[in-house]
Amino acid sequence: MKNPYEPPRYKKPKYKQSIVDWGGLFIVLSVILFSLLLYFLIVGVLLRWIYSWG
Repeated sequence: MKNPYEPPRYKKPKYKQSIVDWGGLFIVLSVILFSLLLYFLIVGVLLRWIYSWG
């Protein structure tokens, strides 16, 4: 017989977990893409600045 005072074990549904994982993956990918775009923008501006001085 089960103990009525024992809290039921919480089972995470698989589809919600996969949605959370995809959301985290999407956030990581968007951050990486944004940082790459920012990096290329800064490099392009610096190269243009160096060429304008040279």
